[in-house]
Amino acid sequence: MFRNDTQPEPPPRTTTRPLSFSDDKGNEQKWLPGGPRPALDAFREFMDQRRRDGSTSLSIEDEENEEALVLLFDGGAVCRVEFDGSVLRRTHPRDLRHRLEILTRVDGREPATDGEVTHLGFGNGDGDTVNAWLAADGRALVVTFDRTSVLNPLDHAGAHAASLYDGVPADLLALVRDVPETETTLNVPHPDGGTLVAATGVFHFSGPCAMADGMVPRLQEAGSDIEDTGVGRLLDGFLVMTDFALATVAAAAEWWSAEDVARGFAETAASGQEQSVAPPPGPGGGGPLLPDLGRLRVQRPLGCALRPLRQPHL
Repeated sequence: MFRNDTQPEPPPRTTTRPLSFSDDKGNEQKWLPGGPRPALDAFREFMDQRRRDGSTSLSIEDEENEEALVLLFDGGAVCRVEFDGSVLRRTHPRDLRHRLEILTRVDGREPATDGEVTHLGFGNGDGDTVNAWLAADGRALVVTFDRTSVLNPLDHAGAHAASLYDGVPADLLALVRDVPETETTLNVPHPDGGTLVAATGVFHFSGPCAMADGMVPRLQEAGSDIEDTGVGRLLDGFLVMTDFALATVAAAAEWWSAEDVARGFAETAASGQEQSVAPPPGPGGGGPLLPDLGRLRVQRPLGCALRPLRQPHL
């Protein structure tokens, strides 16, 4: 067979959609179509700088298509991640915080504020919990703990617990390092010394909101998906309610009594935190106050299969 060497090479693949580049240290850069440089050149420059600064993972996010590539340099892998159109992603940030405040009080606790960070959290009576640390500037860390999950750090070596937090910026990670246990948090040993709040799901609001980079390979290794973080079972049910009221919460959470739920709503109202909240989850329900917290799932059968690091096609 003869090959025509005079045929021109196909043009490089390009994109006409905005992209976001980010790393595990909280750095972020936007790329917009029509700029002076192609997306690949812009990302190469971002990657070179971040690698010189010691970053161990980089992400390329296409927000319009709700997809991302995560480059894990220490593991020599590229993972494809798809953002699900979840209830959590569509919930307005004010509504998310408002509901967590009520659920914290329903569970018998008061929101705990230290400086500019407020800790909210509740459990389901079986030791499964949802905790959130919300800063005044919009940065936040949301942690789920599902005892039945294959990711339960109590069932693994100490390094497993720390690896789930890989990619969380240092200032947010400090919120769960060497802190006293609470009624909704359980500490596990950190391999470098000290302790870390046990988690099966780690999500951070730092630039584009994301699941912690360390979650991606752990889910892949377990052959699992986002449901094993516990976020769907423990939190989404409270966010899907179009009428977040005493009766609906009491019906959805049998581990709380009607009196507990009534007390939580009443205490929230008395504290001055009761307010008009955003529209219920649905198209257009999100808002700009915090970045989207997309529910992520490892896409299968393409999956987030770990494969040799290669140059991404943009």
